[in-house]
Amino acid sequence: SDRELLSKTDDNQNTVYYSRFSSELRKTVLAVAYGALSHFMTSVAIVVAQSRLPDKKRYPPLPDIYLDNFAMIPWAYKVSESVILSLLALLCVILIFHKHRWVVLRRTMVIAGSIYLLRCICVTVTNLPMPEKHYNCDRMVFQDSWSQFKRILVVYSGMGMKLGGMKTCGDYMFSGHTITMTIATLTAIEYTPSRYRLLHLALWLYCFCGMWAILASHGHYTLDVVVAFYISSRIFMYHQTFANNLTMMRRNRKRIKIWFPVFYFFEKDTHRAVKNEYECPIPSIDSLRKFIKDRRVDFCLKQYTVFRHS
Repeated sequence: SDRELLSKTDDNQNTVYYSRFSSELRKTVLAVAYGALSHFMTSVAIVVAQSRLPDKKRYPPLPDIYLDNFAMIPWAYKVSESVILSLLALLCVILIFHKHRWVVLRRTMVIAGSIYLLRCICVTVTNLPMPEKHYNCDRMVFQDSWSQFKRILVVYSGMGMKLGGMKTCGDYMFSGHTITMTIATLTAIEYTPSRYRLLHLALWLYCFCGMWAILASHGHYTLDVVVAFYISSRIFMYHQTFANNLTMMRRNRKRIKIWFPVFYFFEKDTHRAVKNEYECPIPSIDSLRKFIKDRRVDFCLKQYTVFRHS
């Protein structure tokens, strides 16, 4: 049944247990919904921030060590968003062929969703002046709630990307583009074999190139990018460390439940490190037959149990 547990012996000869596939799939669906909700809340925060954007004439750009010394490169934002799209494409390939794709997807959505929810708070509570005074983006004034909601849907569907013709400003602390680059890079490195060192080095260089492009386009202050990278990398590493450490999970279960409730909910039944194993995503005929046979057995057992207790 879905609640059945399978046993496995780890490297220290300790018997550990983990949920069956169906339980992992249910949590993955919830994680995707959590990520979609955080994305929607981010869209709300972006619209609110732009409606409260400081006047460019009264509030000039803040002093910034990079922006003050390097001229804006207008096409650089295309580079940064191209880096994002290519990293996301690589992440999709890994998810398709990774044997534990549902766990990888669940963890990615939970980590990214949590970071973006934190970003929602930051961009809403404090509004920084625009980092580039010549950038054509002004405060948005809405006539009613419906027009504001339509703007939120536009930002949500466009994922905040300028490549699609969207123009947003005011959501500076901290950089959402940097979050996506960092999480995608760390996930690709975490769930590919460690012996692929040249690939991992190339991914880091590619990620930092994208971050440079954000600054080169004067789309964010340097602080926005630095803080986004630090927060994203720390939360990712903490999540992976807790999830893969059996001893830490056992000794600090109550503390983790209190301080990290989202992490505890999604990871409490996962008591083993995820191995980087790959497989063809299309099941073979034998696998399909076995799956159908197992489902038939489960159905018969349930019917037999109901018949006995009737």
